[in-house]
Amino acid sequence: MSDPRADALTALQVLAVEDSYALAIAAPGASGAPVTEPALDARLAKDWAVAGVVVGTDALWRKGCAATLLSDQTVFYGWLLRHLVAPGTFRCLIRGTASMIEWAEDAEGVPVSAPGLPGKVECGFYGIYASMRLRHPGSSVDMPLVAGITAIVGLGSLTIAGHSLGAPLSTYLASDLADQVRLGARVALRAYCSPRPGTTEYVEYAAALITDYASYANKLDVVTHVPFGLGYASLPATQTLWPVGKLRMDFLLAGDFLKSMHHVLSSAWLICSEAVDIASLPAIDKPFIDCLRLPKAAA
Repeated sequence: MSDPRADALTALQVLAVEDSYALAIAAPGASGAPVTEPALDARLAKDWAVAGVVVGTDALWRKGCAATLLSDQTVFYGWLLRHLVAPGTFRCLIRGTASMIEWAEDAEGVPVSAPGLPGKVECGFYGIYASMRLRHPGSSVDMPLVAGITAIVGLGSLTIAGHSLGAPLSTYLASDLADQVRLGARVALRAYCSPRPGTTEYVEYAAALITDYASYANKLDVVTHVPFGLGYASLPATQTLWPVGKLRMDFLLAGDFLKSMHHVLSSAWLICSEAVDIASLPAIDKPFIDCLRLPKAAA
């Protein structure tokens, strides 16, 4: 079950996914074409091999979570990883929001029914989830996400983890895979800084189905409080992280407060600061390292 140090380390694995994608789309000489498979981050490659690549469609204002009115491009959302030493152990790591279109989808706020699910889910989040597919490494051939993961994991165990937009996507995936005809109790969920994935009826259903889950929310992170109203709720037993005295509140004056409160590195630090090896983090994370309130000896 949930362990703070282990959960902080899992948050750092999600950070490595987000860093990989951010570096790929910002690389000098990048063509501007959608990135569907960035290079595996070295922090992950030392323990894990890519068993599958998760892709999805960025699209704004999908009517009924299906039709698209604006953009329609396939992009990278995460990896299905197999442990190098324990090949029956898997991770599915889903990145957070990385584009203006994704932010707009985050803000749709329309509750909709989804086949086979009680209650309602958020249209923008679930529209992305419904578009997600799995690919073998190096391939452009899509497989159904749930069936593909089920086949690869087999009798193994799987932890699904996501941050920001990736957290409700991970919740939908975990609840689908936790069905007894798929992986059942061999699925675990770790959600960081999750916006509300659905109505109370849906999140109670997901929580009952996923026997091993932990959800973490920074008290001062506005993203974890949206969408507002309309019966939306967070996963039950979401653990509230209190940043005062642990993160730099003066970032409010610098204009970086909201980003810092929402960043997955801040979540890892608040869950278990001892698990965060500052020296091992790449330059891309430097602005968010600076928001951590470090002990004087480490300053």
